[in-house]
Amino acid sequence: MREFQIILSLFLLILSFDLSAQDAKPMIYRINIKENIGSNTWIYLQNGLHHGSLTQ
Repeated sequence: MREFQIILSLFLLILSFDLSAQDAKPMIYRINIKENIGSNTWIYLQNGLHHGSLTQ
């Protein structure tokens, strides 16, 4: 009986964390890409965006 109580308690704990995480807003970072990244990164970013637009 004690093992069942421990397993049930762990299940409810995990379930409560899962439900609280669903309500959390996603973290979004905003940067000025023209000022904060170098030229090589800018080229990779442009290539990645171009590749992403082709695959949709």
